[in-house]
Amino acid sequence: MTFSIDFNWLSSQHEAPEVSQTGATLRIGLDDAVLTRNVDDWSKTVSDDVRLSAYPLALWFAANWWRLRWESLASGKPSLSWRMSHELAAAGYGYVWPRVLFASDGEVIEVWSEPGENSPAAPVTYLTQTHGFVPAGDFERTVDGFVQSVLARLDKVELRGTSLHELWNELRHERDDKDLATYRRLEAVAGFDPGEGPDDILGRLEEFVPAAGAEAVQEIATLCGSGQSTQVLDDVSRLVHEPGLEATPDDAATRGQDARRVNPRLPAWVRGKEMALAVRHHLGWNGQPVSNEDLCGLLGVAPGTAMDTRHGSRAKLALAVRHDRRNLSLHLRPRTEPARRFELARFLYDHAVAVDQDRWLPVTGAKTSRQKAQRAFAAEFLCPIESLKDFLDEDYSDDMIDDAAQHFNVDVQAVRTQLVNNYLLPREFLPGMDRSSVFPYRQDAAA
Repeated sequence: MTFSIDFNWLSSQHEAPEVSQTGATLRIGLDDAVLTRNVDDWSKTVSDDVRLSAYPLALWFAANWWRLRWESLASGKPSLSWRMSHELAAAGYGYVWPRVLFASDGEVIEVWSEPGENSPAAPVTYLTQTHGFVPAGDFERTVDGFVQSVLARLDKVELRGTSLHELWNELRHERDDKDLATYRRLEAVAGFDPGEGPDDILGRLEEFVPAAGAEAVQEIATLCGSGQSTQVLDDVSRLVHEPGLEATPDDAATRGQDARRVNPRLPAWVRGKEMALAVRHHLGWNGQPVSNEDLCGLLGVAPGTAMDTRHGSRAKLALAVRHDRRNLSLHLRPRTEPARRFELARFLYDHAVAVDQDRWLPVTGAKTSRQKAQRAFAAEFLCPIESLKDFLDEDYSDDMIDDAAQHFNVDVQAVRTQLVNNYLLPREFLPGMDRSSVFPYRQDAAA
């Protein structure tokens, strides 16, 4: 999808110079949807443009660039800090901004837009409800181009040395310095503003890199924004030194010719689904349920041990440790058989696609592209959507969904998620989803 910010300069007499001299009619678009579409309270007319100042918007993009580019959607209730960095309304300066939310999975920026509340005090009411995905590189180019246009406007009216100038110059330096950019990315993924990441937390994450791999540490860092950073890092340090479930995966199925045909340019969740279909095709499994014996055989683990629900870590993540290309130690969490099966399938996928430099394979609840692909693979591998549709025969009652979960030996939630993700059920069938909103959390929610 295409993300755009178009504007025409106007003048204003009643604000700080950098704000008044960057007054503009703004139009923000997401493909054919116009996020700034509004009804003017005074004239009662509908317009795609809205009169605002470009300076606060550019300042917000610049101040939050690292977190917008790299920080994923919060799990559970988002903190106030998270919302201030991802909700466009935080651009502030007394203007009424559209209710737009941005969150990255590392590869794409997910965008949500909600209509505004019809308030007598608001000069405009925004109208657009939409949801989409923008390639991260395209998002960067749009934001960079917009900020640079605002800076050019300020220079033209001889307003140099503003906070935006200083912030943008600092950001350019950070992005151009490879080591500093890596640090800022890690800081953002962990949920901290630039320069605000605690030294002890970031230091421990950096210490993991030689043993774990840089990309693996980025996945672990996503859990540090929950306010439980110390516990997460302690869990990881403990798990890698404990004996796990020894596994010897069958790479022939997951790294064979069919699997290699999966297009790496596809969205993460599509890659996961396509890989599951490719592996099933290679194995000749059509649409039948996957038995414990077959699943464990692919991972080279004993079914009795793998499905022993008496044992399971209470850590904030599951983790596999690669001893070499063929041998892993798995540290599972779930204490139910369906959940353990799902986690094993996620490990199967991650081992197949992770770069060799990643010696640790994290399985988390984060909304990164890597975790999305894992979950999509596990869902399609264990509960193929076409087979699920045949089983349900258009009966989406709770009883039939329960029966399907038992048939495929997965959680009920996995069945519901498959149906929602394949547009067979509306999203409100998932926990915490609101029928009237496309936002991924309630607007009054903040941890």
